[in-house]
Amino acid sequence: MVFLVPPILPIPISFIKKTSLNFQNNNLQYLPNNTLIGYNNLYALDVSKNLITGLEINRLPKNLDYLDVSFNKIDTLSNEVIEYLKNVLVFKQFGNLWVVECDNAPLRDFLRDLSGHVHFEGITSSRAVKNGKAKMLPYVTNPVNQTHIMVIKNINQPNEQRVLFSDEQLLMQISSKDEYTRQMANKLLDILDREINHDKYEKIILKHLGEPCINKCECCYDQNMKTPLSLHMSQANVEKIYIGGLPKSLADVDLSMNRLQSLDDDAVDFLRQNKVSVNLKNNPWKCDCKTRKFLSFLRDQDPEEYNVVIDRCDIAPEDCPASCVCCLNTSIWTSFIVDCREQGLLNVPEISEKVTYLDLRNNSITGMSIMDREMLERNSQAAELRLFLSGNPWTCECIDLDFVFFMKNISNKIEDFTNVQCLGIEKALVSVEESDICPSALPYYLTLALTLIILIIFINFLVWFRHPILIWFYEHDICLSLAGREEMDQKKKFDAFLCFTHMDEDLVGEFVEKLETCRPRFTLCFYLRDWLLGVSIPDCITRSVKDSRRIIILMTNNFLKSTWGRLEFRLALHATSEDRCKRLIVVLYPEVTNFDDLDSELRTYMVFNTYLKRNDPNFWNKLIYSMPHSKLNQNSVHLEETTI
Repeated sequence: MVFLVPPILPIPISFIKKTSLNFQNNNLQYLPNNTLIGYNNLYALDVSKNLITGLEINRLPKNLDYLDVSFNKIDTLSNEVIEYLKNVLVFKQFGNLWVVECDNAPLRDFLRDLSGHVHFEGITSSRAVKNGKAKMLPYVTNPVNQTHIMVIKNINQPNEQRVLFSDEQLLMQISSKDEYTRQMANKLLDILDREINHDKYEKIILKHLGEPCINKCECCYDQNMKTPLSLHMSQANVEKIYIGGLPKSLADVDLSMNRLQSLDDDAVDFLRQNKVSVNLKNNPWKCDCKTRKFLSFLRDQDPEEYNVVIDRCDIAPEDCPASCVCCLNTSIWTSFIVDCREQGLLNVPEISEKVTYLDLRNNSITGMSIMDREMLERNSQAAELRLFLSGNPWTCECIDLDFVFFMKNISNKIEDFTNVQCLGIEKALVSVEESDICPSALPYYLTLALTLIILIIFINFLVWFRHPILIWFYEHDICLSLAGREEMDQKKKFDAFLCFTHMDEDLVGEFVEKLETCRPRFTLCFYLRDWLLGVSIPDCITRSVKDSRRIIILMTNNFLKSTWGRLEFRLALHATSEDRCKRLIVVLYPEVTNFDDLDSELRTYMVFNTYLKRNDPNFWNKLIYSMPHSKLNQNSVHLEETTI
């Protein structure tokens, strides 16, 4: 709903000199035309908190002394309106977002004058005097008696007197000849100036910044410049920078040659996060440790300026590690502080004996060399050295035992000793004992002895049961390269020559069945099937022994008594004695109790060599393992064929 101004306003009685009209918070979109009856008789007009978008000269009362357009939607003023407002004693505009273009000099100068200052004995106030007229400052409310203090300057007075009024009554006249009066006036004017500088109605909010321009600076918008904003404040006598006074789109700022002693943490964070290029040269920066964040920022931005600052504090550059911030703490007594927090240090930096405070928190230091320990020990004796070491991955292994003892010895110098953690064991160093990082050697030696005993038992087991183990491996096709043997006579016709007497022919069947029909398959030679008719028996025996890789003798009582059997035994023994491998396999049957029927040579062989007992439960496995390793031979042949 839009509020409509009545066509006729009340006309004040002639002897009433000042009439005010309050249209505050009425959704006004524009001011009434100044032809409205009674409108031009207004002294004060309050149209704050409305929807007014602009001021027009034909809609302003002709003799207005007080105009409040705060919290509207006004963003610019015409030149005519600007000239009109210069004659208005009080103009309140806070809450409007002004579009100040750099080529609009009238508006730029007018807004600058609104927050400008009048010089008085080194103290400044807020409004200038034009054409010898007294200009009144915006009201400053006294919370005690609700009076209004105004400063009036009259440039027609030859000695440039300043006069202070309260409730239109003269409070004090300051004469440049009266030293005491002038000092008192200076104090009052100083208080007044501080109040006015913090009064919200004096702030000019710029639309392109979204906030007021920095005090004592001029801000404007260049339509032709598409790059981010630059702020030039060199030689502006700036003493303090607040984060609220910095535009968010700032690209670079020149703060050189001012009176800045530090920047607060918020301003430093803003400049870091937005990567603003800053010129900080030639300021009286302090090296007070209360501003350590700024000193770190200054060291990174301008190392030369930082060296100037620490030199001003009598801190030699060689006494300040390159990766650390050096400052002085003068709160109680002067302390030389070296702050190396969160600098990614891998080692303890070298410090001079002047250092009384070393902060190494939150780095990547894992230990201290002997030289580091000697340096810290020397410094702790020369001064009351205080250390901060937490937040580092300290190693606390057995080889670091000396370091652990050293840390505990100087624990009274380490302010955060209870927070120092050991890497790996996840334990506070204060509670680490020697047994935690260097366990007793007894368990080690017991473990070693037990391991040796187990190894010896295992080796003996392999020695004693080597043959059954190899047989089992061979039988199950496991580790054939270990269990198998390479045959030297792979070109022989038969795997084995079976020797027996004609009275033991019934024993041959099981050997043929087990060795020729089952896996692995072997080829046997025996006289019933493989000897040619008409050939002499000795020749057949000799030929069979020569063509076979093994000779299996079925040692029965009949074989011992047989002449041909003993002959076969002797020929096989002589043939195998020339070979490098064991070819003779003797199968001893249970009825054989002695070897008395054999001659001395054969009897000696039976005594000094092993043989297979037919009644052994594992007889067939042992016999097959003693046979030529046909599986390996087949694999070898296959590999040869593949290679060819």
